[in-house]
Amino acid sequence: MYISTYLSDLYPQIRKNLLLLSLSGLLASCASAPVAPVSQIQAAEQAIAAAERITASDYALPELLEARADLVSARAAVQKEDMLSARHYAELSRAGAELASARAGEGKVRAVIDDMQKNIDVLKQEMQRKTGQMQ
Repeated sequence: MYISTYLSDLYPQIRKNLLLLSLSGLLASCASAPVAPVSQIQAAEQAIAAAERITASDYALPELLEARADLVSARAAVQKEDMLSARHYAELSRAGAELASARAGEGKVRAVIDDMQKNIDVLKQEMQRKTGQMQ
């Protein structure tokens, strides 16, 4: 009789523990896996494409290569289901491509400035030559 009383007292506690354990398992199974950073990867791809369109490789090849490598790393991290690293690499890739674009723009401006300076120097020499002939 003592055992039956003990078991009847224990039964609600076991039932409660089983219910808590089942709910914990259900919650754990419902927890969603991190989502792949698709938008960040697409933004990186677009930034690299934009940099390539303006021929950033002529002025900022190291930055463009680094952006491409980071994009490859982002895709590899997605394959490994390491979404935090994938997001990190995708954002680095986009930033690197934007830097390459900026450096390419700067390089093109410098080239125009250098060309204008050469033209100015030629004009100065021409003026000196002509004023020397007039005297």
